[in-house]
Amino acid sequence: MHRAQHAVPFLWRMHATHHSIRELTAWNCNHHVSEPLIYAALVALPLALIHFESGVVPVVAMTLITFQGHLSHSSTRINLGPLRYIIGDNKFHRIHHSMEPHHRHRNYGFFTTIWDTIFRTAYWPKKNEWPEVGLRNQPEPLTVRNYIMFPFDRRRWRRAKAGSDVGAGA
Repeated sequence: MHRAQHAVPFLWRMHATHHSIRELTAWNCNHHVSEPLIYAALVALPLALIHFESGVVPVVAMTLITFQGHLSHSSTRINLGPLRYIIGDNKFHRIHHSMEPHHRHRNYGFFTTIWDTIFRTAYWPKKNEWPEVGLRNQPEPLTVRNYIMFPFDRRRWRRAKAGSDVGAGA
């Protein structure tokens, strides 16, 4: 799903709201208000069709994923040691949000690094690598109105087409 959000222009415009944030924290790791609906249709509904013997498994899994989402967007520099090659930490995911061109199309995973390793999109940050985040040609929304309208602002996207952020992901 996350890869599709970077590849499909309509999904990218929604997801870009999240990528426009200039300071990642555990509190602003949420996405555009429309994204839960997209996730419900494309992720949660298909998962609900899988039969689990116990309702505990999905609850525990969603709790861990939610915790990991907050951790991977936090501004603390937590080092997981060798576990970082399996479990994504905030340094790994920060590369995904980086403004640096050589970080583009890297580190899509925030719960695990395994898929990035398999698909060769993993970039292992150096010890003190902590790049600036956000979209180079897009200011982050600072009001509720701008936040809600971010994906629908035609002027914003026309200006961005002159840059390199539209559809490219950050």
